[in-house]
Amino acid sequence: MKIFLSYRRDDTGGRAGRLFDVLVARFGAQNVFQDVSSAAPGFDFTERVEQAIATSDAVLVVIGPSWLDSATADGRRRIDQPDDFVRHEVGSALASGMPVVPVLVDDAELPLAERLPDDIRGLVHRQAVSVRDESWRQDVDDLIRRLEGREQTTSGTRRPWLIAGIAGFLRIAFFSELSRRARLEIFGVLAGMVATFFLVFRVVGFTGEMYPKFALRFWNAI
Repeated sequence: MKIFLSYRRDDTGGRAGRLFDVLVARFGAQNVFQDVSSAAPGFDFTERVEQAIATSDAVLVVIGPSWLDSATADGRRRIDQPDDFVRHEVGSALASGMPVVPVLVDDAELPLAERLPDDIRGLVHRQAVSVRDESWRQDVDDLIRRLEGREQTTSGTRRPWLIAGIAGFLRIAFFSELSRRARLEIFGVLAGMVATFFLVFRVVGFTGEMYPKFALRFWNAI
C-alpha cells in the first residue's frame, strides 16, 4: 500500500515526521511519500508530487492549529495562493477520487468549507481522524487499521449487521413452519455467508495488501 503524506512544516512538521516514521515502519520507505525525504534532488518537485499522488492508494492530510491560517511574509494566507504546495496536493488528491483522510493533530479541528478555496472544499466531506499526543500510538494504530480496511477493535464495538443477519436466519429456521429440507437449505446459505465473510475479512482486513483502495472506500461507505 502506498501513502502520500501532506502537511505544512510550520504547522505540523514534527508530528508529521513522527507519523512518517511509523508509516515507514509498517509499509516500507518506498511506499510512503513525504516531500523532503522522498523527492530526489534535481527533479521538478511539483511533477514528482503529482506522480506520487497518482500512484498512491491514500493521501493523509495532516492538519494542525495553523494549517489554515499559515501566512506569507506579507500576511496573505498561503492556502489562498494558487501556487501553495499544500493546496495543490490536496486539490490533486481530491480530483483523483482516491481516499483522502484529514488527520487532525494538536487538538485541531477540520476547517469550515467557506474558509477553504473552492477546489479543496471537498476536504470537509472526508471523514477525519484525530491523533492525540496522549494516545498517539493507539490513535495511529487505529488509523493504520482503517487504511488497511480493518475494524477499529479498540472502540470495543463491531458493526451489528452480520449478527442481525444471523439472528434473522435462525429465527426463520426455528420459529417458522418450514420443512426439514427447507431448514437445511437455510443453514447451508447461512454457513456460506459466514464463511465468505470471514474469508474476505481475513484477506482484506488483516493483511491490507489486497485491494487497499476498495477496502478503505468500503469502510468510508458504511
